[in-house]
Amino acid sequence: MRGFYIACGIKFGSSFLIYSNILDYVHSIGSIYVIDKFLKFSPNDLISFGRTGTTTKKITILAMISKHNTIRYIGFKWNPFLP
Repeated sequence: MRGFYIACGIKFGSSFLIYSNILDYVHSIGSIYVIDKFLKFSPNDLISFGRTGTTTKKITILAMISKHNTIRYIGFKWNPFLP
């Protein structure tokens, strides 16, 4: 994602956190989970990503590498009041 700051997301159970400005001035707006392209996850896993996003009040983004070696993103916004 261009124009965002990235930090470690282990505190919130994700791979990365994204910030709209310098980390010292704002809260993170989203959690990024990096998914292995060979990983098969269940609907329960998808629900747990969403619940984590809702609980932490963050947008949930799944990032994976496609078979053409490009990065694909899927975003979930579980709360209509999130940016």
